Amino acid sequence: MVDSSNFPSEYYVVDVGMHDGTDSIYYAKRGFKVISFEANPNLANDAKTRFSELGLNIDIRNFAISDAVGSVKFYVNRSRPQWSSLNSKLGSRAGGSVEIDVATCNLAEQLGALGDKVHMVKIDIEGYDFVAVRQIADLEHKPAYISVENGGVRFINLLSEMGYRKFKFANQKFNSLQRIPAKSKHGHFFDVAFFPHSSGLFGEDLPGRWLSIDEAVKVGNALENVRDFAPDNLFAESIGWFDMHAAL
Repeated sequence: MVDSSNFPSEYYVVDVGMHDGTDSIYYAKRGFKVISFEANPNLANDAKTRFSELGLNIDIRNFAISDAVGSVKFYVNRSRPQWSSLNSKLGSRAGGSVEIDVATCNLAEQLGALGDKVHMVKIDIEGYDFVAVRQIADLEHKPAYISVENGGVRFINLLSEMGYRKFKFANQKFNSLQRIPAKSKHGHFFDVAFFPHSSGLFGEDLPGRWLSIDEAVKVGNALENVRDFAPDNLFAESIGWFDMHAAL
């Protein structure tokens, strides 16, 4: 696995579902080149201003990740922008949504020219993470690391077909307790304070051992079963919400 601690600027981190740009800022401060995808034009414009004020050169791409060509309906959640989605039911939770048209893109087409320089891809696009991973599967050079929100068994199966052999589940509820390890292999060190809804650490920085494919399937099944028994965000509020990380 590539040790990017001494030369992160040679590699890219791709933030799919940028939201307010907090994760993108973290990746840029670690020293990586950052490409950020965000379907909501208001969030994309706000982040452009925020990044400029911080002096960060982050490539913002205002697209929805979809297999459709051209444009699609996007549902901007009225109360929680992070719940906005191409899925009308998901995007309209807790207060409804505003329907807008957004341009689409394919990640394989967007990232193909970067070759083997994509170090990590973070995906959090309410209900469409699987579409994003499936598009990344078409890349000749796979990212060294991938993280997806609530990745279940079908994600593990697809990622294993793509060559990923190591998995971790990170409880995002406790992100505020995370700190960059002193011997991190993922770029420059700085004293960061993560917000609860940020993606936090990734790759080798995450605590705990990597799980095998078989072990990850067991954990994935367990999490899916518990979520089914505690619906309507009850599981997230009481236990937490999990990102699944995969490494080649």
